[in-house]
Amino acid sequence: MAKAIRTVRDLALFLAAEEKELLKLSERREQLASALDALAGEITQLKGEAGIEPAAPKRRARRRRRRRRRGEKTVREIVAGILRKAGRPMRAPEIAPLLLAAGCKTRSKNPVNMVSAILGQSPNFKRVGKGLYTVR
Repeated sequence: MAKAIRTVRDLALFLAAEEKELLKLSERREQLASALDALAGEITQLKGEAGIEPAAPKRRARRRRRRRRRGEKTVREIVAGILRKAGRPMRAPEIAPLLLAAGCKTRSKNPVNMVSAILGQSPNFKRVGKGLYTVR
């Protein structure tokens, strides 16, 4: 719409030009579709001769959850032991290094968050202040 349409005749000319352009684009689409079909035929022919199957999409490897060995303490039990041994209320940032020093293996990127979750969710621990927990 380079110039303004002022009359019905201008509108009719504009519509005729648009229909002509639409016809050209439709013909081009048909040509491209037939070329695409020809390429698909060539691909199937080459695949059939070589006996090659398309590669299956790679699946993401599932992370295996580490199973606790029989007799091995849980993280919750180790945290409870740390709190009992301390004899005072403690915060998660204080407990996390002691937990790792006790030999607890974890894949957690942030052990402090893990300890916070254990303290907040477990009924074995009592909140005595903001962020302070002790064993029940």
